[in-house]
Amino acid sequence: MAKNFNKELNSYDNMFKNNQQIQQQENKSNAKEYGNDLEIKLLKPFSRHPFQLYTIEKLKDLANSINKNGVLSPIIVRPIEHDEYAYEIIAGHNRVKACSLLGMKTVPSIIKEVDDDTATIMMVDTNLQQRETILPSEKAFAYKYKFEAIKTKGKRNDLTSPQIATKLQADEKVALENNESKDTMYRYIRLTHLIKPILVLVDLRKMPFIPAVEISYLCESEQDDLYDIMRRDEINSITLKQAKLLKSASQTNRLSYKQIDKILSSKENQSIGNVKIPYIKIKDFFEKKATTKEVENTIIKALKAWFEQNSEVRHEN
Repeated sequence: MAKNFNKELNSYDNMFKNNQQIQQQENKSNAKEYGNDLEIKLLKPFSRHPFQLYTIEKLKDLANSINKNGVLSPIIVRPIEHDEYAYEIIAGHNRVKACSLLGMKTVPSIIKEVDDDTATIMMVDTNLQQRETILPSEKAFAYKYKFEAIKTKGKRNDLTSPQIATKLQADEKVALENNESKDTMYRYIRLTHLIKPILVLVDLRKMPFIPAVEISYLCESEQDDLYDIMRRDEINSITLKQAKLLKSASQTNRLSYKQIDKILSSKENQSIGNVKIPYIKIKDFFEKKATTKEVENTIIKALKAWFEQNSEVRHEN
């Protein structure tokens, strides 16, 4: 009796599993029947998508264009095995988001049966080709993901096709297809080792590219200390000389907070070539309509007066 009961339970369990699988297959097949107009709720964002979504303003512009002209270019997806989703988006994340804003339930799609590495390469290539502006962090992770995917595919091909013609190395392929030198490509990939706050400074063009690459060789805790000192002193960047000193010292022994502070505050590493004063610190001394030149001239006059006055005091003493 117990055996029959267990068999009956297993039968019900298999029935529910089969129904679940059938439902997922029906979701995919139904989507294909409607000219590849897939339900948005079945679409999963790409698992490793390094590109930022549009700002809300740009997204609204895209939504207005879609509302007026429709989706001119279908998104690209691939089928996946997932409890909640039926497809993974390879290209078209912003179009899907814009369609959602419009309250659309479906989006025109092209379905491609591809493996993880091919999907990654397609995701990177379509974004690099279509985007008008690309942040350094986006380019860094895009190059890294494509580089890794090409290497993995190359290893599989070597195992299955020993007679295959000599291929370009993965790094040469990524560099060539993106009009970069190999050295530049590797420098971008180095940025992926930066902690997020410093990488944000690179994206904001506050931290120069080459010093940022040098900093990337510091371990995470050293970068945390560096950023803490920069924030304390209200600076957004460091010089190439400082970055090289930090990298060199870090490769010998782990840098302490005190050592980092000393390198950044050392007078011989500080240049007076470009002095920047945050406007918020001097705004109370000027009218709102004051021009940059007027502010500059006033500061120079004030400094001259101060030095002349202090010079007279010293002579009297």
